[in-house]
Amino acid sequence: MALAIHTRALVDRGEVADYAELARLAHVSRPRITQIMDLTLLAPDVQEAILFLPVIDGKGRGVGDSTRGSDDWPPTGVPARVGSLGGARFSCNAEAAAASQ
Repeated sequence: MALAIHTRALVDRGEVADYAELARLAHVSRPRITQIMDLTLLAPDVQEAILFLPVIDGKGRGVGDSTRGSDDWPPTGVPARVGSLGGARFSCNAEAAAASQ
């Protein structure tokens, strides 16, 4: 998300001509740049939630905190939202999903 915001700013300021140039500079395909840049189309509150997700190691623990586990999810202050995407239900936490059914 942060990369998408930063690279969007580079294009907006004219420091990079277009997404094709970004792809060449980053050594990735043009479709990959499009996928990254599409993150900027998410609603602002979703972008903010993504940016402030906790950093975790491969075992579901907060980095630098060996006492945290996956049961600490979602972090305090992240709203529980339930919606649909193409007919599929999604939720950011189990309680919200259970309450919606």
